Amino acid sequence: TSNLAIANAQAGRKVLLIDADMRKPTQHKVFQVENVERGLSNVLLEGLPVEEAVVATRAPGLDLLPCGPLPANPVELLTNGAFATLLAEVRDQYDKVIVDCPPVMPVADSRIIGAMADATLLVLRAERTTRRIATAARNELLKVRIQRLGVAVNGVPLRKHASYSGYTGYRYYRYGYGGYGGYGSYGGYGYYGEQKQLESK
Repeated sequence: TSNLAIANAQAGRKVLLIDADMRKPTQHKVFQVENVERGLSNVLLEGLPVEEAVVATRAPGLDLLPCGPLPANPVELLTNGAFATLLAEVRDQYDKVIVDCPPVMPVADSRIIGAMADATLLVLRAERTTRRIATAARNELLKVRIQRLGVAVNGVPLRKHASYSGYTGYRYYRYGYGGYGGYGSYGGYGYYGEQKQLESK
């Protein structure tokens, strides 16, 4: 998710990355943000102005809204209307808003956010995500009638697939997405703004 946000910022877009994994947040570590006492949970629970929680990253054009203190009930914060209000506010301030979410299957968070997103990308781990799990995750997302659903595969061993070097999709996926540590082999995130096209040449 962080690489996708950085790539969009490098393309000249003003980007906000929201760490909505309010169970095992990681984006503050990726961007080496030390002060995470204020973040998304404060905005949703206490009404903290979003501009007081957003931090600038070292990547020009990329801001981060860290998770903040872990709330007791993330699902409640996502369904009480506060998160939808937040998205409406920040989409007017940024060209792209990317939301990092927990995996689809164990908890409902990703499905709730996916229903609000312009597009959702299901991230699968190469050689770890089984077809059964991938299909189940896809079906759960489709149940909430998300607008667009894409799939990306990360962790593809390029050396093992050297004979397919003409298919640049492997390189694209390897570049684009990081894993979800501690959760298993699948995840997802919401994508706000123009549709992200996944193409191979």
